[in-house]
Amino acid sequence: MNREEYDRIVCQALEQCTREILEAREKCDNLCVTARADYNFRRRKAWDQYVEDTKDEESGG
Repeated sequence: MNREEYDRIVCQALEQCTREILEAREKCDNLCVTARADYNFRRRKAWDQYVEDTKDEESGG
């Protein structure tokens, strides 16, 4: 193996790793967006339930 072949192999490995990192980051970003949306949905649902329960308590129900 000469220097040129070595450089080519290292370059290919770096390109592959970079692709894999970018793909993993995209998946992670998508999971974070999904988790945040789920959190916001659950938080809003809990708040709505709290407001409803508070109305019931105030009206004596």
